[in-house]
Amino acid sequence: MNSIRAGIKNAVRKLFIIYREARWGLDFLVGVENVKKSDCLGKR
Repeated sequence: MNSIRAGIKNAVRKLFIIYREARWGLDFLVGVENVKKSDCLGKR
């Protein structure tokens, strides 16, 4: 029973880390896209 709980805790921690990194990656990509758009607008 204890090992199952530990396994769930580890899985949740891994999921949380993946989720946090994915969100950071999405924020970064959105920022890059916004910079590209503003660069294109600035050139015109």
